[in-house]
Amino acid sequence: MECNKLLKKIGISVLPMSSISSIISIVIIWFFLNRMGRLDIFNESVSFKNMFNILVFSFIINMAFFLIIFFMGSWLLSLFIPAENKHFIYYDNIKNNLITILMVSGFFIPIIIALSVFIFDDPSSVFHIIILSSFFILVVSISIVSYFMNKEILNQELRIKSNTIKNKYKFRIYLLIPFFISVLSYSQIIPISLFSDSMKFSDLMGDTYQVIGFVAISYAFYIVTMFPGVVFIRMNNGEKLVKKVTVPIALAFAIMLVMSYFITVIPVMFVHSVMKLSGISDFTPHTYLVDEKQYPQNLFDKGVWISWKVEDTGKIAIRAVSIFSFGEFQLMCPSEITKAYKESWKFIPGNTDYDNKVRKALQEDAEWCIAFNKEDIKRWNVPISYQEINSATDR
Repeated sequence: MECNKLLKKIGISVLPMSSISSIISIVIIWFFLNRMGRLDIFNESVSFKNMFNILVFSFIINMAFFLIIFFMGSWLLSLFIPAENKHFIYYDNIKNNLITILMVSGFFIPIIIALSVFIFDDPSSVFHIIILSSFFILVVSISIVSYFMNKEILNQELRIKSNTIKNKYKFRIYLLIPFFISVLSYSQIIPISLFSDSMKFSDLMGDTYQVIGFVAISYAFYIVTMFPGVVFIRMNNGEKLVKKVTVPIALAFAIMLVMSYFITVIPVMFVHSVMKLSGISDFTPHTYLVDEKQYPQNLFDKGVWISWKVEDTGKIAIRAVSIFSFGEFQLMCPSEITKAYKESWKFIPGNTDYDNKVRKALQEDAEWCIAFNKEDIKRWNVPISYQEINSATDR
């Protein structure tokens, strides 16, 4: 009976996991093909479930990577600011003061970037100087603020302690933690840099309003990505470890879903990473061979495709990118589609009309893509220059 019960438990636990894997894979495939405007091959693609495990593995790896990068400040926060101090009665007051300083300090770096845009003609040429000098100013400023906010509480806590203990905690709260808070404030540069190049503003907005918009979005991003870390260090020490770990991670996941509505490039970047890591998509142009009888050269419009006959072989060579390769199908697109694909990453925060516009432009280019059976197309790894390609297409 015990063996049967164990098998039943395993069966119950395995079945939902396999279903979840299938659902995750189908959603990713649908999202990608829908964005490309090529749902015509969706049904055939999802019938090859042997690839789902690879796709789900890629999904898990990329999800972990995105959560680490986007919520880097939160994870570091839990290391830099202790959740509790058994030696201090009023440590919660000190902790709350440090959290307040942390939240306000996140406004500093967007302001510095904004000011550098107005002051310097080419801020990138003095970027390192700006970062180092402003970092030093921020550390000193936070140290001073921390001193005045925590001085009374700390003196009360340390009044009967030895000088060694006093100096230890004063150094930690007045200097070391302010230094770490400054590091956390500047750590937002890394995740913001992932989508800042894709972010645009309406042409109706002047330069000043665009800079203000960037500052507001950067600071809002900083605040919400700090929430999981703040929740973690404010949880009671009596809470179970599982809860203390799962709650911040679940909160981070929920925040990322909400942010995806306003910063629409986030799900695009995520699916792109999943597709590349799993090997389903390859955005590097390569040369491929197809049989001329099955795919005559006039099928490849010369204004869109780079194609030429390979003499005495009965083959047509095409220059293309493998946008989607799953199951028996390989969706090949003209190499120029990469420009439209990169352009489709751009977004105006909260402007769905612009998102639809760039996605429609991508879908129009994707109409030239051809879904090949994998057995009908072979990658030709012989290196060939663009001069040779041009001379071949002229014939």
